[in-house]
Amino acid sequence: MTEIVKVCKIHGNLTIDQTRKDGVKLRCTQCRVESNKKSYDINREKRIENATKWKQSNREHVNAWERADRAKDPEKYRKRERFYKKQNWRKLSVHESLRKLGLTNAQFKEMNLAQNNKCAICHKEETRIGRGGEICRLCIDHDHETGKIRALLCHDCNTGIGKFQDDIILMKKAITYLESHAHAT
Repeated sequence: MTEIVKVCKIHGNLTIDQTRKDGVKLRCTQCRVESNKKSYDINREKRIENATKWKQSNREHVNAWERADRAKDPEKYRKRERFYKKQNWRKLSVHESLRKLGLTNAQFKEMNLAQNNKCAICHKEETRIGRGGEICRLCIDHDHETGKIRALLCHDCNTGIGKFQDDIILMKKAITYLESHAHAT
């Protein structure tokens, strides 16, 4: 038979595993959890601010805990990352491509304005519809060997020169081929 160590006004007789020592006195675990939740809801902003300050001042401890937790349950972190990427894919794709090419958001906007939001090859606006149902931004064309940014292109022109592997001789051969098979008007 389990020993009753405390009687809660709300939850009745409690055993040792249903209580927790808060300071000097034993408290009902359920009552303590409900009280903490109520207190958190009332002081939410202040609690978040205090937690943020604590995390910043104890960064090494937080990092060590997160490394240990990630090693213990890596799937939890994979799920969290997948969810974040799914919710923020548009922002991440733009920022990621700009970061990889060493461009800032302001520089990208400046290039877009200079080209009047039109492709540098066909001089048309982008028409491709993305996952969110919106028209995509122009692609940042760059030299794959040097990494030097050339201009902004529509998706069709960008993939077209990509398929030719940026090979000028191959592209000239394609032009010659098209000219030799052009319809006579």
